[in-house]
Amino acid sequence: MKAWFSRYVPRGGRGSSDAAQDLTRDVVKFRQIVHRECARSTRNGHRFTLVLLELGEFVPARESEMLRHVWARVRATDVVGWLDYPGMLGALLFECPKDAAYRCWRRG
Repeated sequence: MKAWFSRYVPRGGRGSSDAAQDLTRDVVKFRQIVHRECARSTRNGHRFTLVLLELGEFVPARESEMLRHVWARVRATDVVGWLDYPGMLGALLFECPKDAAYRCWRRG
């Protein structure tokens, strides 16, 4: 599993976030949330990090194990969902700098 960390930092200010959501099967809704947060971030100036997990050879039997691994690394305010099922999973980390997200994700 490969991970990419992308930081979106607009000009000044802070925004709000959605409550934690499990969107592991709703690709369309997760993409809508990402687009909405980009717009909100531009308007209000809050920061977020989008972690992209490319799964390579996805094994459905190991999906719950992989999701437990992801949920262990996110906060209650973060949102996890598929950007492309089953190839790419995303974690939207609100008010989280890129370097902090990277350290958190790499912890074992």
